[in-house]
Amino acid sequence: CTPAAATLTMMLLRVFSTIVILSTCATHALQPVPPTNKRTVTTVTRLPGIAPNIAQEFISTPKNWPSIVLSSRGVSGGDIGRPMVEGASVEEIFGAPGIGKILPLRVRWKCRQAVEATDDAPGCLDVVAPEGLRGVAKNCRMQFEFASDGEGGCNVKMEIGYDPTTPLATAAAPLLRLDSQIALKL
Repeated sequence: CTPAAATLTMMLLRVFSTIVILSTCATHALQPVPPTNKRTVTTVTRLPGIAPNIAQEFISTPKNWPSIVLSSRGVSGGDIGRPMVEGASVEEIFGAPGIGKILPLRVRWKCRQAVEATDDAPGCLDVVAPEGLRGVAKNCRMQFEFASDGEGGCNVKMEIGYDPTTPLATAAAPLLRLDSQIALKL
């Protein structure tokens, strides 16, 4: 990722955070989005020279999230220094730099499934936040699959899903895709 692309991404994330904040503040004035309006963003990132179990250990450890996802500002609760296990919960704080400190956005993630990658089978991490972000989105989910690329590295498939509860959250899907696409490339 070039410095110009990283700068552009940060500007877009600031716009996204502003949209989310405005959405939260204006929720009472907006019509609800139909419950069947699920949004899903899927990306696949190739990590050459990194074994699937190593990638999984790093990504499954909540304290690492701010270093790989531009919109993540911090994680608290539980044992954030170890990979998540089934039943574990953490709270993630996210938003653009500066804005995230003034009005932090919070989501409580719970691990539904964590299966370690082996030489013979891909691993997975599945975390959910049914409550989502009040007034913005609900039924949030992040699913990761860690599979060998057959050349000593791995492919990480990341699928993010949520039910937007306002039109502004629906419009945020392209920015979420951009954040997801560059998450592991910086």
